[in-house]
Amino acid sequence: MFYDSANEPRSCCGWCQYQCCCPMWVKLTSVRVVYSSWTWYDCLLCSCPSGREMDTFDSDLITDLSAHQTCYQIFTGEGDITIWRLGGADASNNDKTFQVQDVAGVFGVFDRMSSSLSRMNLAHFKGSAMGRKMGANVHTDKVYAPGQADTSNAEEMVFYDSYSAERNIVGQLCNASCCFPHYFKFTSERVLYSQWDKVDWPCSNCWGACCCKLPCGRTLGYFDSDLICDVQAKQTMLQLCRNEGNIIVHRLGGDQDNTQKEFIIGDVPEVYTLFDDLSYDLARLDLKAYTQNAIGQQMNG
Repeated sequence: MFYDSANEPRSCCGWCQYQCCCPMWVKLTSVRVVYSSWTWYDCLLCSCPSGREMDTFDSDLITDLSAHQTCYQIFTGEGDITIWRLGGADASNNDKTFQVQDVAGVFGVFDRMSSSLSRMNLAHFKGSAMGRKMGANVHTDKVYAPGQADTSNAEEMVFYDSYSAERNIVGQLCNASCCFPHYFKFTSERVLYSQWDKVDWPCSNCWGACCCKLPCGRTLGYFDSDLICDVQAKQTMLQLCRNEGNIIVHRLGGDQDNTQKEFIIGDVPEVYTLFDDLSYDLARLDLKAYTQNAIGQQMNG
């Protein structure tokens, strides 16, 4: 059980809104997603409920997650979770996304669900994809039969957590909570991040220049570590003073809500230590057979 909207504890404002606004009921588990939503019809001045329908889909169809909080939802401790799925296997609803609104304790729910999803073993498919990029003749991919999916319960190893990372005095000042820094968590299974949505203030259209950026919400996302094919590290002169740097992660396709090939993990303290650990972990991917195949293809060409 990841989440049950009817039983989850809420703040006072969140509870009042949940009781008064005819919300949908959702239960998220490791086996299925069950939900009940109201159907509406438009009156002259407002919309009124006309009934309610219940539906479900298998949790195995879920491929990705993302979440977002508005400023009001940050105040109530809630947020909206968007589930990306293979809709073709759901006969009653083939939409590729499913949104769960006003999820209480959204960060905890997102963390538990993304941890479960990241156990999917994609290492072999990453090797095949990199082999093709190298020029190897890759005929077929390994396809897991039912019951052969990765069910490993190995402990998730944390490489980096921006919230608990030790920083020098300058780094602590530049990453203080009042500066609304982004959050990053890099583990052996996934990369979890929370990024603030910011707007310019004063508005550049009205004042001619922007003084600062104010937060207007935040977005939470993750992607599987098996998508990572290369890493880099860079430091600006200001980051050198803080003993920090940026980790640039190069990714293969497969992240549904963010298709960018490069992902930046900013302001990492002791950046070269983390870079050393990550590059060693990536180097353990066995590509020798693909290298030999690629060289053989060049010799035959």
